[in-house]
Amino acid sequence: MGIQSSLYSGVSGLNANGNALTVLGNNIANSNTIGFKASRTVFSDLLSAEIAGSGGTSQVGRGAGLSTVDNIFSQGTFESTESNTDLAIEGPGFFMVSNPNEASVNYTRAGAFRFDETGTLVSPEGYAVQGYMLNDEGETVGDITNVQIETRSFSPANPTSKLSLATNLNANDTYLGTTGDGVSPFDVADPADSSNYASSVRIFDSLGREHLATTYFNKLDPADNPSGVMQWEAHTVVAESEVEGPAQIAADDANLAAAKAVVATLVGDLDTANEDLADADAALAAANAAVAADDGSDPVVTAALVAAQATAVADQTAAAVAQATAQTTYDADYPGAAEELALAETAASDWVEVGRSILSFDTGGRLVNVKEINGSIADGPSDNADRGYDADGDLYLSSVPGGGYPLTTDVDERDPQPTVSTAEDALSWVNESDDTQQLAITFGATQYSSESDVISQSQDGYATGTLVSLTVDNDGNILGNYSNGEPRKLAKIALAKFSNPQGLVKVGNNMFQSSDNSGTPIVGTVGSGVGKIFTNSLEMSNVDLAQEFVKMITTQRGFQANSKIITTTDELLGELINLKR
Repeated sequence: MGIQSSLYSGVSGLNANGNALTVLGNNIANSNTIGFKASRTVFSDLLSAEIAGSGGTSQVGRGAGLSTVDNIFSQGTFESTESNTDLAIEGPGFFMVSNPNEASVNYTRAGAFRFDETGTLVSPEGYAVQGYMLNDEGETVGDITNVQIETRSFSPANPTSKLSLATNLNANDTYLGTTGDGVSPFDVADPADSSNYASSVRIFDSLGREHLATTYFNKLDPADNPSGVMQWEAHTVVAESEVEGPAQIAADDANLAAAKAVVATLVGDLDTANEDLADADAALAAANAAVAADDGSDPVVTAALVAAQATAVADQTAAAVAQATAQTTYDADYPGAAEELALAETAASDWVEVGRSILSFDTGGRLVNVKEINGSIADGPSDNADRGYDADGDLYLSSVPGGGYPLTTDVDERDPQPTVSTAEDALSWVNESDDTQQLAITFGATQYSSESDVISQSQDGYATGTLVSLTVDNDGNILGNYSNGEPRKLAKIALAKFSNPQGLVKVGNNMFQSSDNSGTPIVGTVGSGVGKIFTNSLEMSNVDLAQEFVKMITTQRGFQANSKIITTTDELLGELINLKR
């Protein structure tokens, strides 16, 4: 083996260290590339020659070679961002992205995603993120696919089923009494006219339309209340015009207009007839006066006056007949027309009763019982029954004098109870939905010596919502934020992991492709062992610049040393050639 072989050993070292420097340069260049995974070079020695020696044969190395370039998949640190669609993975997983031009899936740790104009979650290169679509219940439907959201989607309405009021009712309020029509205490068309306090809450039907449910609180007559117990009546109503459909509202308005027109015609016709009769009486009186004042000196004038008097008599007779007819028509039709008008006005401005309860307080002002008065829907305040107590303090409802029936209750009104019950009534929406929904009303009231006030109120319904924005949560769910304030899970991002991630092949743009060495991807979602997702975050490059610079120094020295081998060998060969001289 000649000395010239050392030249080739030096060349192999130059090649190996040169490639190592290339890898180091690539790492340093991508020190700020999100999701970038650094690489490292692994060298191996070359053994290809044997020489004979006094001790037998020996192996002589022929230099160094590049064995492999490994990808280092250590966890990178996270950078906080302002975009909710910036995602970072903690763990072994990769985002799956689909090539828009090929039917292939690549894998990446760079989660700088955004929604494009079609509602598809894409990478900066336009690759579609892969995941599962979810139904209205948040359950996975179908196979893995592009995460594409219908931006013109709606969130369905949720009808109100629970209504809760926490109110303080002023202990100093006085009993307002009634107007004396026997329907107590809401004995007027508008319950607000006979209430001590009122609280309103917006509730929703199954079509997502809002309705104003108002609870009127009336302090009950202390004379009717058992000793030591103060009671209020809570009366929850909804204006009938809010629960009627447009067609019914239009019909009610038309009936009201027609009833008003009938009454106006009757009144107008009678007024006109009275005015015409008064004018005819005045004209006849004037004609009579003119005839009486005539001296008969001019036969032509006298004849004209007599003719005018005859005309006035005829006009007065006709006006009297017309007035009598109008009066007869008015007397006969006006009461019925007025009644129809009153009914039409009531139909156009009636109340639907949601529930009515008696609130009982102890001497400390705390609510101790809620007793439901009626479990059915009333047509309005006019249908509410009378209230009364028997000698034992049990509450009765009576619709006719002397009649009535006891309420089904185990509560003695004279003895405060420790628990609070919930009054539940069915509210039938008279609209296109034609639904009957159960509405549970819960009262959490106090009675202290301070102004009546709503402490809190809540209900669980909401209207139909339109999509306002899209966000991602830490479970990888794509959330649609809707105008009704109710978010919906629309899709779920998929992650993949590999048994041998070092076998992945880099394809540029922070992406990898699977290979035989990497194994088949194991696909799952957050919670299935493929990693965790963090929003408003990006995984930074895992390149350690300090380490890279140290490696650069050693690689540089290695390159220089191998260069020195070549120059030294060249000098030796020069000395060998000089032997000839």
